[in-house]
Amino acid sequence: LAGFMMWSESLHRVQESRALAARESVLRAQAEAKAVRAQFNPHFVFNTLHSLMLLVRADPSAAERAIEDVASLIRYASILERRNQDVVPLGEELEIARRYVGLEALRLSDRMTVQWEIEADLERVGVPPFSLQTLLENAIKHGISPKEEGGRIRVRIRRESDLLAISVEDDGSGAVPEMVRAAGGKGLHLLQSRVSTLFGKLASLTWRTAPGEGFSAHLKIPIAKPP
Repeated sequence: LAGFMMWSESLHRVQESRALAARESVLRAQAEAKAVRAQFNPHFVFNTLHSLMLLVRADPSAAERAIEDVASLIRYASILERRNQDVVPLGEELEIARRYVGLEALRLSDRMTVQWEIEADLERVGVPPFSLQTLLENAIKHGISPKEEGGRIRVRIRRESDLLAISVEDDGSGAVPEMVRAAGGKGLHLLQSRVSTLFGKLASLTWRTAPGEGFSAHLKIPIAKPP
């Protein structure tokens, strides 16, 4: 009887482990797909191409840099798909996030200001792919773009004891908190599910907002180096 119970418990643990691995794989695929769609949805592509056409005539060097940014986003997504990994170095995520912001700046121009506050010596810390991009996409799409006068985004990344703290705050339009919580399947909720699956209760994603008071998102994950 004891042997049967031990075997049953072991089988249950194996099944749980397999289910968790499957869920993690699905969440990762969903996150990567959403990030690629966010970067290459028709509106984004149209706006970027339109800006590039203007730049080619007015500032060929800037147009060349923007084309390289687009190529880097495609390359990053392609490499992640082949690697099938759960975390990437923060330095890589930052580079892609800056390129994404740069492409959005072609459209928003002086309507958007981004302030980066990055603590030193964190480049090798592992973060979920597209996590920072997801927070920036939320701030740009829902905070800055709807405002005629635009606004400011503040990105802060720092160490808090044994946690990596990533904050993205904007002074945009804000939102009704209940509507954000009810928006199941959206970027923030998907990211929340991913970090919960990867790190359990050691990680958290919280946000604060109200109509007219901007939006602030705060991601905390255990500090670990990527494999």
